[in-house]
Amino acid sequence: LPSINGWEILRLLGSGGMAQLWLARRINSSEQGVVKISRKGAPPSDDLRLETEAEIMASLHHPHILSVLDVTTTSDGRLALVTECITGCDLRRLLRAEKIPIDRALDIFLKVCSAVTFAHNHGIIHRDLKPSNVLVDAHDTVKVADFGLARDSSSSSQSALTSIGDGLGTPYYLPPELLRDAASADARADVYSLGVLLYELLTGSVPLGTYTPLSKLTRLDRSWDHVVRDALMPDRDRRTPSVAALTASVEKLRSRDLSRSRWRSRRRTLAATAALLVAAATGAAITSRLNSPKPPPSW
Repeated sequence: LPSINGWEILRLLGSGGMAQLWLARRINSSEQGVVKISRKGAPPSDDLRLETEAEIMASLHHPHILSVLDVTTTSDGRLALVTECITGCDLRRLLRAEKIPIDRALDIFLKVCSAVTFAHNHGIIHRDLKPSNVLVDAHDTVKVADFGLARDSSSSSQSALTSIGDGLGTPYYLPPELLRDAASADARADVYSLGVLLYELLTGSVPLGTYTPLSKLTRLDRSWDHVVRDALMPDRDRRTPSVAALTASVEKLRSRDLSRSRWRSRRRTLAATAALLVAAATGAAITSRLNSPKPPPSW
């Protein structure tokens, strides 16, 4: 087990191409955290990327962005990024385990959008938004994680990082411009990834090629097809211009559908009430007729 200043390593949680994740407990405390450490013998670019990720995440304080608890070092001098521990799973595992109801899916999506909009407002482009980088607990607390490929658009110090290993994201979620020239990608790259995420949250599948419109796979109407289509435009100049604009479109349609649902529910309630009143009136009429005095017999 690695030795980390201020933390006791408990067990390995996972291992990726550039780093390992360990569950740890702060020494002399019950607080737990997740420690991200670059692999032994990793190239300098991996260490530099983790250092940049630590700087970016430590600068972003938002309820739906994973919080940094500590930035420390291992006994052999490697950087260790310690983040809060979320009791739950990532969205990829959740999607595989169950069909997420539409209302819950939209709630999760809008929380992710809130986090990404906040990052964009601080000059940070995530560039690797996908279900495995979104953490969800049992109470639907949502945290955007893994800023390992993120870019500070206001800084020129990342030019070297931008040209090294930027094809490491998951292709399904990456816009064409990010695959062609990562250095030129702007905040609209995250809009594309969120378009894929929205489709997947609502249907359980990713929109590949000439994908089936959302309205044909869900009870949602064609207005939602336009939202997804605009977010997934290959030409970023025709794409939804910002995550804030995407959020506004989703919130507008969600509010409209909720109003329609309430009206339908109210109509059903009124119809049921009317039926009960008619039945009650009919029953009262029959009872009255049965209980009315009979006319005297005619002789």
